[in-house]
Amino acid sequence: MKKIAFLSGTPIGYFTGSFFSGNSTGQQGRINSFILNLGDWQLHLHHWIMFSLVLIFYLVFLRKKYNFNPTIFYLSMGVLTGLILQGILVYEDWYRILFKKI
Repeated sequence: MKKIAFLSGTPIGYFTGSFFSGNSTGQQGRINSFILNLGDWQLHLHHWIMFSLVLIFYLVFLRKKYNFNPTIFYLSMGVLTGLILQGILVYEDWYRILFKKI
């Protein structure tokens, strides 16, 4: 059941990411990119980075503190994994995090 929940959540996360994000690199999605201006530099917190941090927080801290239903736990891990994969697999600039302003 755990594998089924995880494998069901992954495409849900992937297609959710596709729905809210731009279709290709540089295209604006339904939700604006999270970019911090740091003087002459910009820090782009891609959604895959933010959801990776959420996944780590979920696995390291919340899982120990709360007793989650295993199906819900693995489904949500699958959704987060799908969101991360979508951000890495679809965009050519997924690795560009800190860059100089043009």
